[in-house]
Amino acid sequence: MQAAINALPFSADFLIDKDRVAATDWSWRDSATGLANTLASNTTAAQAAFGGYSGTNNRVVQALKQAPKFFQRVTYTGDGTSGRQIPHGLGVKPGMIIVKSLVSSSYNWWVYHASIGAGSGLLLNATDASSALSALWNNTEPTASAFTLGTYNQVNQNGGQYVAYLFAHDPDTSGIVQCGSGNATLPWAPQWVLYKDAGAASDWRIQDAARGFTPAGGAPSLAPNLSAAEAVNGALTVSGSTLTFSGSTTPVWCAIRASI
Repeated sequence: MQAAINALPFSADFLIDKDRVAATDWSWRDSATGLANTLASNTTAAQAAFGGYSGTNNRVVQALKQAPKFFQRVTYTGDGTSGRQIPHGLGVKPGMIIVKSLVSSSYNWWVYHASIGAGSGLLLNATDASSALSALWNNTEPTASAFTLGTYNQVNQNGGQYVAYLFAHDPDTSGIVQCGSGNATLPWAPQWVLYKDAGAASDWRIQDAARGFTPAGGAPSLAPNLSAAEAVNGALTVSGSTLTFSGSTTPVWCAIRASI
């Protein structure tokens, strides 16, 4: 949902925001690690104090409240062991999981997506295609109650501090989030879509209804892996509840509708 931060009709558990017209870092903040702290998805930097808004202050803000079958943020301490399970409260299998070290300035943002499976991962902070890496998720699909880690330091270093953002996949017509791949028709009109071509080097993109999904092929988008300002080079066209991708061989996505 997009709104003035002081006008939100709920207490946000997760905020993503970006200046739309200036080249600035992203800000990812959550109530688990403290909304006074921030991570930047376009860098590998460790968590730092949030310094407030700067630049043009012409920003887009996505605000989420955690709930079963929708979204949850989880913090954990790594132990370096294969098969480490991290419990969560989604109540359904996650469709997408994003993990970032809170303390390392060199560890990437790693993404699990159900469409590519637990034997591979994507980098949120880079353009890379998906890569096979069984040590990320221990080649084990997440369940409705936990996700599994391997021995890879970037997600499970002994003593390391991490945050995980989990997005459910709920195909029910009354659901508010789905994660999938390729062109699709959802049971509802999306308000927000995060997507990437998993099979090729390409930017991630966020498009949303607040900034408009039309005109077709020319709607504004922001790239979470870049500091760049808003552009109109997104590959997604949304018509009602239908997602159509152009120039993308294997797009994976997470789509959310407004719950209020």
